Amino acid sequence: MKRNPILYFALCALSLGACSDGHFAGQVTTEGAGSKLELSANITSVLTPSATFSAGDTIAITTSYYDQSSLNRFYRTGDGKSFVSTNGKDTYVKGNGYLSAYFPAVGNDGVEPVITLATLDQHAKTDYLFARTPITRTEGNLSLTFRHALGRLAVSIKTAPEEYIHRVVLNGFYHNATVDPYTWAITLTDAPEAYVLDGTDITSFSLDLIPQTVEKDAVIPAELTLIGDIRSYTVALGTLPVASDEIVTATVDITTDEATVSFSGYGMTWTNYEDKFANGISFTTDSIAWRQHQ
Repeated sequence: MKRNPILYFALCALSLGACSDGHFAGQVTTEGAGSKLELSANITSVLTPSATFSAGDTIAITTSYYDQSSLNRFYRTGDGKSFVSTNGKDTYVKGNGYLSAYFPAVGNDGVEPVITLATLDQHAKTDYLFARTPITRTEGNLSLTFRHALGRLAVSIKTAPEEYIHRVVLNGFYHNATVDPYTWAITLTDAPEAYVLDGTDITSFSLDLIPQTVEKDAVIPAELTLIGDIRSYTVALGTLPVASDEIVTATVDITTDEATVSFSGYGMTWTNYEDKFANGISFTTDSIAWRQHQ
């Protein structure tokens, strides 16, 4: 963040030394500073339901009012529950807005981070836990609930007794994205790439994916190609949504000449030929975003 040095000096003088480096948010004492930030955190995740923070884990926080003094500030836990600033300086909640946090912290304390997601190589995928909560000037005691940025597609395959699937190709999904550290808005980058899995008798697999909705009429639609010892199968997946820290389960049945696929997730079930969820509930990109930021 660029500052006008003359204006910045004047503001410091008017606030009677409030721009001292003693505390974040430009406060020497707590008088008029808002509320001192006291942080606790937990992990509540569908993908990793037993996950917890451990002593030494470091999160990073940022407030929505774009204050340089509260940008990507590192907080570390000693007991897996409460978190304190890594450099010993306090942060004060100076106004109403949102506080965003993510784990693990990257970059440098006080410097805007570059956060990216990558999933094509499932053995080296990048994922983060994130949390976002409203803040007010009068309440600094905050409890953050973290969950995964990525969602999961779990696929099971039913084959005829004599058929063995030795290659799976999944098309239509983006595998790279950037993330806004203030809002956790996800921007898909590059182009959709094919995920390829080889084996000898593949009956199931799962992928952690970036939140997105692949439309059935997309230039590169969501398709699953199964290459077996006897024949190959291409199954159209229709409109398929993936949301943060949610699991979509797909059951592909190729026991007959006509392949079918059914889905379950988000408390609903649907099939590839309906293009909608049970009870006529549509799933839109806005719904994905709401799940990300709630």
